[in-house]
Amino acid sequence: MKRIDITELLIKWKDKIIGENLPSNIKKTVENMIICRTEILGGIEYKCKCGEVHTAWNSCHNKSCSICGNLYEEKWLEENHKEIPNVRFGHIIFTLPHEINYIWLSEKKAVTDKVFDAIAETITEIYEYEYGITPGIKIYLHSWNGEMNMHIHFHVVLTIGGINKSGNWEDKKGNYIIPMEEVLIKYRGKLLYKLRGLKMSGAIPEIKEELLKKLE
Repeated sequence: MKRIDITELLIKWKDKIIGENLPSNIKKTVENMIICRTEILGGIEYKCKCGEVHTAWNSCHNKSCSICGNLYEEKWLEENHKEIPNVRFGHIIFTLPHEINYIWLSEKKAVTDKVFDAIAETITEIYEYEYGITPGIKIYLHSWNGEMNMHIHFHVVLTIGGINKSGNWEDKKGNYIIPMEEVLIKYRGKLLYKLRGLKMSGAIPEIKEELLKKLE
């Protein structure tokens, strides 16, 4: 059976895929993927010793592209790997309740910033209070699950150790990363507080108070 590339499907069904209701960022991605490595983006010609001329068309450089995206994904991973210190670290996942997906969609950057703050504050406060150290934290946003359904969640890389009050690195004893029950209570409270702040400031007035109370 012939392998069908996703770009072929996008070209075939372009008119049905790109409509008025498609978000601008997704529309741009689809359009980039369709013209990736085609004459539309231009290219470079190479001439071999035999006289034959070969053309290498330019890539679209979109990280979601099925043709060239892997190259930029590998580069991104390599650059981020350099930022992770040579210490023990753990992995935690925080999710955004599906009931408030509409809030995230209405103002992605504002909500994402508040979630990042809630996560970082939660972990830092617990580490400083429980262990007397300030941990290293990296947070990554993922907006889809493995089935490509919307599932807004945040992957957190957390050092199992941190900087103590003397300014020196201190390993946290044991492999237990953090008390998750305390994390969930504190994170929920901080997130709801910050979302209410967005509502009261007028940044996202459509946030429904009854929904926030339901999530308490």
